Amino acid sequence: MGMREWKTSRKELLPQNMREWVGDAALFVDFLVSFVKELGQTDPQLQASTNRMGAPSFDRRMLLAVWLYGLRSGITSCRKLEEACRLRVDFLYLTGRQLPDHSTLWLFFNEYRSELKPTFKRLVEWLRSKSLVRGEVVLIDGTMVASAGSRHQLRKVEKLEKQLSEMEEEWNRRLEQVTEGEGEEDGSAQRSKEQVRLEQQIASALAETKNRDEKKTKKVCLTDPESAVVKYKDYGAGPGYNVQVSSDAETGMVLSVEATTDKSDVHQLARQTQNAQEMLGSAPTAVVADAGYHTADELAEVEGRKIDVYCPEKPNANNTCDNPFSAQHFRLDEERSVMVCPAGEELGYVRTETVSTGRIRTTQTLIYRGGEACSRCEYFGRCTKSPRGRTVKRVKNYEASRRTIERTKTELGKERLAQRRQIEHRMSDLKSRIGLRRVWVKGRERVTSSCYLRQWR
Repeated sequence: MGMREWKTSRKELLPQNMREWVGDAALFVDFLVSFVKELGQTDPQLQASTNRMGAPSFDRRMLLAVWLYGLRSGITSCRKLEEACRLRVDFLYLTGRQLPDHSTLWLFFNEYRSELKPTFKRLVEWLRSKSLVRGEVVLIDGTMVASAGSRHQLRKVEKLEKQLSEMEEEWNRRLEQVTEGEGEEDGSAQRSKEQVRLEQQIASALAETKNRDEKKTKKVCLTDPESAVVKYKDYGAGPGYNVQVSSDAETGMVLSVEATTDKSDVHQLARQTQNAQEMLGSAPTAVVADAGYHTADELAEVEGRKIDVYCPEKPNANNTCDNPFSAQHFRLDEERSVMVCPAGEELGYVRTETVSTGRIRTTQTLIYRGGEACSRCEYFGRCTKSPRGRTVKRVKNYEASRRTIERTKTELGKERLAQRRQIEHRMSDLKSRIGLRRVWVKGRERVTSSCYLRQWR
């Protein structure tokens, strides 16, 4: 039996259909092309340039499709994308055999970076118009991501303020010497570029700390002042961001991504629900999150939008204790503004404490006290030993927290909490397979854009 003839310059009578070479990937390529072309009708940045000088430019819709498909394939480098456009059949089919170089791809990405979030919003709207995404149940989760700022550039705010003050005093002293006729010849009144850069860096870092909603910022990174100092399991503390992600429970599609500087998730539930609602164009019917988001004020705000929240209670001494006189067994009578204890006695309202949880955020706590009624109670000594009676503190929106806990314990609530595994697996995949443990950009907006691109994969 002979061998087939092998010719690298084989000619065909009729041209080959490249779509047949791509295989199953052609379905996603066709979907991407149809979405990008429809997007180009409303996005002015994707429309053809009116400049008639020079050679015709590449179709900007094609460049966006190359970036999105490249990220979907795990390619994040401009040069790797250029190589794929020349060698891979699926990219040749996507580009129509056009060969954009790495410079063209980077210039387009740098110009279009700020439009990534609106692009994904239009994608969600487009999918909803095709009934592919409903967005009835939204899952929310977060993870800590290291930034490109150096951990060796972390400085204490107090030392930076002192250093900046000393630099200003030294500069004023030199100006006084020049005024008095001294130091003109040796150039002592001139600051070097390094001194100017360092002074601007310190001033920018200190200005950023004043804009944060924290009681007191102890440390700041000079190379990335917008980042927060967060702790990681693998290498301790360093500059980074708390990246919040919301996704659709039915399809698993990521709806919104935001890089924040909060070191925990306690103040993120309402904000991330709003972000998902903006992407969907309408409010979801339910939101599911883990216990880290369980805060009475946040739950009440989301409930005020007619959205059911499924969020388990944080494990602590109050909700795990079997003591029948623990604070969770006291019932609040809002009409009479009294607290009823398990024995039936009433605790009167004393005052409201406002506790600051940041420069902007505050939490109100209602305080109730039993007084003389407790000393006459048969359970005095077991419930309290204070001569002033039992004191119970209750956050202002505690009822919203109680309703959420009861809703979570229902059969539907258990099913909703089981759906959380989808976004937890998604976050694990983003960190392990896609490498979202660290981003190589600085600033909240750039980090958010980078996370949007990575979740596309």
